[in-house]
Amino acid sequence: KVLNIKLLDTIGKELTRAITLYLPSYKISEDFMKSFQNLVQKNKGTHRLKIILLDDLGEFKIKTFSKKIKLNVTNSFVQELKKAGINYKIN
Repeated sequence: KVLNIKLLDTIGKELTRAITLYLPSYKISEDFMKSFQNLVQKNKGTHRLKIILLDDLGEFKIKTFSKKIKLNVTNSFVQELKKAGINYKIN
């Protein structure tokens, strides 16, 4: 018996709780911050944002999360991250 049918797009939205971004310190600049703010503004939603800041040598990392920013993790959002060269993990 089939008890429940859901679209693949719906399942992704339901199962995604957060996105973790891995940001090397050398990428963070004023231009990067402006483009990142624009990306966040365009993709407001319900998924939590976690960020791991990495030092240039990869020896140290700082884990943080945003209490205010919630995102809508969509295919287009992920494509924008890829274009910007930002590594991520969907949780």
